[in-house]
Parts: sequence; structure tokens; C-alpha cells
Amino acid sequence: MTLRRDEIEEMHVDKLMKREHNTGFTIQEEGEEVIETGKGPGQGNAEMVQSQSLGFLFIYISFFIGLPANLLALRAFVGRVCQPHPAPVHILLLSLTLADLLLLLLLPFKIAEAASDFRWYLPEIVCALTGFGFYSSIYCSTWLLAGISIERYLGVAFPVQYKLSRWPLYGVIAALVAWIMSFGHYSIVIIVQY
Repeated sequence: MTLRRDEIEEMHVDKLMKREHNTGFTIQEEGEEVIETGKGPGQGNAEMVQSQSLGFLFIYISFFIGLPANLLALRAFVGRVCQPHPAPVHILLLSLTLADLLLLLLLPFKIAEAASDFRWYLPEIVCALTGFGFYSSIYCSTWLLAGISIERYLGVAFPVQYKLSRWPLYGVIAALVAWIMSFGHYSIVIIVQY
């Protein structure tokens, strides 16, 4: 299989090293062309194919279980938040469910990318937006879990004071801070890259 020099330069060095290690490819330069010899795609190590299959199976199961479960959680938390005087933890949990749904809705794009040997065939802007939403939702979930942990700690360590000062506005502020921090953090990467 013959590849042009500019195609090889676009590939990451780590990926080339991994490919050579796992599939037996050797790379030789001849003039302006780069030639790869050895085992081709699909003829690689059986263990690697099996581990990739298990990885895809895990991702598919996560998607098909996670999507309906998060939709049910969304329905439950919207009902709790719409009641008078919702607890801050319910607002944080609703926000966490939304972040997880964003992650799950972008997961098929990441599956397609992994299935095509990490080559992106959609427009470049879709790649940037998918990465932005995917990683921002991971950061947002982390921040929201931290906020839920702090809220639970305050409820256990200071039960009386916490019960008296528990306002829904605190949950809204904490959720907004988590969303702004996570999307703001990753937007710097997008701005620098594009």
C-alpha cells in the first residue's frame, strides 16, 4: 500500500509506532513516497481484534442502556424540580443528567470515528463541535458530581444549618458555574486550534 508523504505527515507518530508494534508494519522511505509493508488491515493480531471488539461491545451497551436510563432520570428530575421549593441537589442531578445525555448523544460520532481507524470523514466543523461537546460534557459531569458531593457533605456535617439555608438558587448557581467552567475550559482549546 503506497501513501503520499503529506498523508504520512498528517498521521501522529504515536499511531505509527503503535501500528508497527501491533501489526508488523515496517516503514521505508524511497524518494517522495513512503511504502508500508507487512500485514494489511484486517490481517492484524487476533488479540488486538478481540480487544477492539470487546471495546466496541462495551460502548454499544453503554449507549443502549445509558440513553433510556438517562431519559427516565430526566423525566424524574424535571418532575422534582417543577415542584415548589426543589432541593439544590435535585437541580444538580437534573443538570448532571443533561450533561450525560449530551455525552450519550455524541457517542455515536465517536464510535464511527473509532470504527474507521480514527479517521474523520465528516466535515471538520462537525469534528470540532463533537469533540467540544463530548469532552465538555465529561468535565461538566465531573464538576457537577463534585457539587453534589459538597451538597451531601454539608447536609451530613451541618444538618440544622443546611436545612435552614437550603435554597434552590444555590443549586442553579452551582449548575451554571459547572457548565460555564467546563465549556469555557474546552473552548480555549477550540479557539487556539481554529
